[in-house]
Amino acid sequence: MNSHFLGEKIRYFNKVHLGLAVDTDRGLMVPVVRNADDLSLPPGLSLQLKEVASACRGGSVNPDILASESGTFTVSNLGNYGGRDVYTGYQPASVRHSWSQYHRPPPS
Repeated sequence: MNSHFLGEKIRYFNKVHLGLAVDTDRGLMVPVVRNADDLSLPPGLSLQLKEVASACRGGSVNPDILASESGTFTVSNLGNYGGRDVYTGYQPASVRHSWSQYHRPPPS
């Protein structure tokens, strides 16, 4: 479901404006790829996600795509931190769902 909770109401969206959580030296940034549902996975969406992540890390991201109200849904990948469980909070502009279930190899 592509929606926001706004007080006592739910606002539904017809288009997906996909936010991507990007870890940078300056902290977490969430750039948005607008109309992501119109893009094919390869090469369209994957290329756009790589470009906005690179712009965030390089310091050249357009501030307009960082506005918290820009995204309707946000994804992240926290697997590189080695954790087993991920818990997330609610941010007003979009509901952020995160979860992680995977097996880590035992320490040697």
